[in-house]
Amino acid sequence: MNSFNEHVTVLPLLAENEALKKQLTTAQEAVQTASESSKVSSSELMAENETLKNRLASAEALQRSFENSKIAELMEETQNLKKQLESANEAYQNAWESGKVAAAELVAENKSLKNQLVSAEEALKRASESNKKASQQSAKEVELHQLVGDLTRKLEIVERARRDQEFGLDRLQAQLGRVTEELTDTQRKLAHSENALQSSQSQLQTENSFQYGEKLNKYLGLLKQLKDSLDEEQSRCNSLGSWLNLTAQSGDVMEFEISELRRLLQEEQEHSVKMKTCLYSAVTMIHEILSDFKSLGEELEKVRADHAVKESHSLAYDEMQKKGFRERLDSLTAKLVEKEEALAISQRHLASLHEAVRLQNAEKEGAFSFLGIYGSGEVKVLKEQVKNLSDEVQAKKDELQANMQQIQTLRTEVQELQGVNDTVMVLEEQAKIYQADFEAERKARELLVAEKERVVEDFRHLVKRNEALLKQVNELQNN
Repeated sequence: MNSFNEHVTVLPLLAENEALKKQLTTAQEAVQTASESSKVSSSELMAENETLKNRLASAEALQRSFENSKIAELMEETQNLKKQLESANEAYQNAWESGKVAAAELVAENKSLKNQLVSAEEALKRASESNKKASQQSAKEVELHQLVGDLTRKLEIVERARRDQEFGLDRLQAQLGRVTEELTDTQRKLAHSENALQSSQSQLQTENSFQYGEKLNKYLGLLKQLKDSLDEEQSRCNSLGSWLNLTAQSGDVMEFEISELRRLLQEEQEHSVKMKTCLYSAVTMIHEILSDFKSLGEELEKVRADHAVKESHSLAYDEMQKKGFRERLDSLTAKLVEKEEALAISQRHLASLHEAVRLQNAEKEGAFSFLGIYGSGEVKVLKEQVKNLSDEVQAKKDELQANMQQIQTLRTEVQELQGVNDTVMVLEEQAKIYQADFEAERKARELLVAEKERVVEDFRHLVKRNEALLKQVNELQNN
């Protein structure tokens, strides 16, 4: 009975022992799985952490090296630009001072040259007076005779050109005379047509008057303007010839004035050719307008004749003819208006030509007065030197502008570096976020290790309990 009871008591213990063994095996498997997964996750996290650390360190090193190199370059370029700016300012100041000194020297030199020129002219006059009394000519007098001969030949050339111009003006005057005769003939025909028109119907006379007398007065005024322009051209040629005759008596200064005379004569000839072309075109336009006017007068006479012939027809036919006549007359009026507009355009063109001639005369008078005041090319040389100095100052200004542009470029690069610095700050913020994530993962790993240690401690307690139970079982079996 006692053995049966002991057997009954041992069976639950064995069943509990088996269950504990199964639980222990399951716990060991779970602990092993958890430890393996924790090892894998911890190794992955460590590797990722190391990778992030390496990337962050390389990015920081690269950024520091880039910033240091760029800042060094910017500082060096800034120093260079400052040096260039200082040197440019010094050069500009030196150029300005040297320009002032050179201008003063040139003014003094110009005055001395003028004095030398005056003294040379006086010496030349005295030498010429003394050489006239001498029996033999000196080399200076031979040179002066040669110069006078050259001036004589050149003046002959100018005189021939002036004669050619006068001949062209005479031809233009002859053409103007012919145009005047044609206008007179046209005026007589228009007067005859006007008398014939007065004998026609009073209604047509009041409605369709073209004021031929006023138009002829306009044409005559235009021809008078052309004649006045030709007279002005003739007076300009005469004044040029008289000026050339006066300038033929000068001395050494004529060498410079001869070149100016050549240029002015060439410009005058070109201007004369242009003026002749414009006058020819104006005369041609006037002839065309007169021919159109004549054709319109002939057509008007034909219309009047047709109207006189058809007055004997019926009233309806007469009204129809009157309507056609009015339409034809309106078209002729429109044509006359167009011709008047063309004539007005030609008048404006001639007025512009007169204004151009007036301005050209003013320029030539200014040039002649300039040549009469300044007898040498020293002023021209002085102006060229001042122009060179102005060009140098402008070049320095351009160089200063280029330096300012380089400084602006450097400012732009500094702004770009500031943008890169902002990017680095964003990367640092991201690194902080990654650091926070890493700390959270580290805390999770610490919790996992603590849980693992707790499971191990529980396993140890179970093992101890199992050993105690086995001892109890052995003791029961022994008993």
